[in-house]
Amino acid sequence: MSSSLTDIILPVWNRPGETRECLAALVKHSPDARLILMDLCSESETEQLLHEFAEYLGERAVLVRSERMRGLIDTINKGLSMASAPLMVVLRSSCRVAPGWLEPILETSRDQRAGVL
Repeated sequence: MSSSLTDIILPVWNRPGETRECLAALVKHSPDARLILMDLCSESETEQLLHEFAEYLGERAVLVRSERMRGLIDTINKGLSMASAPLMVVLRSSCRVAPGWLEPILETSRDQRAGVL
């Protein structure tokens, strides 16, 4: 179970350079979030990168590796099923977050009328 307010689900398939940039930005600009890294049967370079980030982050990361190629929606749903924080965010590894990116989402999510942002 996550003690963070936000679980970030990140499906990843290869593209190690892009994935590294995405993860570095998430670590820097989302210090209180837990990352749920969903490896879609990536090649060894990306697989190793994800292992290194997960190890570095310790309890702030969960790494799930699929042994076969799954569809994106299936993978996202699996990641969502593993999330336990009040707010769940799904990002792609092509995303680059910036300082303050999460605060407006957290603020808007406090509105009881908001279901999906």
